[in-house]
Amino acid sequence: MYNDKIISRMQDKLESFWDPAGARNNTDSVENISNRNTKLKEQFNKIKNNPGIIKKNILLLSLVGVFIFILLEFLFVSVIDKTGDTSNSDVLILPFIFASMPIFVYLYHVKELQKDLLNLSVADRFNWLYDPEKDSQKWKDLKDKYPEIFGFGNEDQYIDNQFWGLFDDTKRNFWLGRFNYTVSSGKTSQKYQNLVYGYRLTRPVTADFSLIPQSNFTKVLSSLTTKEISTESSEFNKLFYINYKGDRGLVGADVLQVLDPDTIVKLIDYNKGNQKISMVFHENVVLISTKGDIRTKYTKIKSGTFLDERDATLILEQIHSTINIAEEVLSSIDGHNKKY
Repeated sequence: MYNDKIISRMQDKLESFWDPAGARNNTDSVENISNRNTKLKEQFNKIKNNPGIIKKNILLLSLVGVFIFILLEFLFVSVIDKTGDTSNSDVLILPFIFASMPIFVYLYHVKELQKDLLNLSVADRFNWLYDPEKDSQKWKDLKDKYPEIFGFGNEDQYIDNQFWGLFDDTKRNFWLGRFNYTVSSGKTSQKYQNLVYGYRLTRPVTADFSLIPQSNFTKVLSSLTTKEISTESSEFNKLFYINYKGDRGLVGADVLQVLDPDTIVKLIDYNKGNQKISMVFHENVVLISTKGDIRTKYTKIKSGTFLDERDATLILEQIHSTINIAEEVLSSIDGHNKKY
């Protein structure tokens, strides 16, 4: 556990950072974050000091799985012998599924630990704050403010893998979190993950609006309303639907001032490298949401590679790519705001 002096520094760090949900963090939350980071580092040191432990655990769980499979197979065969029912096709499938569960759960844990250690390493290097914990209340706070980004799913919604930081080159505060949600219908369900980046403007935008991916729904909506705002770029109009509140004549002019030709080109280019981005402009906040998760591919702690520098570079490149497009949009907004 961190000592009081380190917790105090983390508290000062968190208070100096910015959060799109508002300032609801306190000393207790900082202690919780510090404790979770300590546990992560303890797990890392344990693996580092005993690099073969993961392979040993995998081998042990494999042997346990074989034992479970043989035991369940014996029980299934015994039941079939007693009942005389030889039509049961689950005699091999179910024992295999149950026998495989321990090792699959462990491998998932190793994968998540690897991701958390990478994120924590990057955060420590740049004096950012990182928290891997699931936070359902944070999702509720964000959903109330930004439903266009966080109003998805009908169960198991939460935020995790949060970063709070400040970029030295721009002095711009940023927040990054992973939004997890599940869409369930009857007996079927599908889990989704979106990365959401948040940035604070120096002053509020003149009009709140959002850019959402074009879909069949937005196309129908456009055909039924006279409030649609279109830019001069047909490619941009095919990619994004501009959602806003208020009078089209008043709001539309402000929106198109922000979406100048240079910004539109950069948004189109950025969208090509990401899956259907969404953006929200609300008061002095800009949020950018992309599908999926931060991508890494080199660090393999189960093979003895603990923190590959190439993955740290990949994480930074992904954050910076969004920072760059955000800076373009934010500069346009700041420049437009200075005129008023």
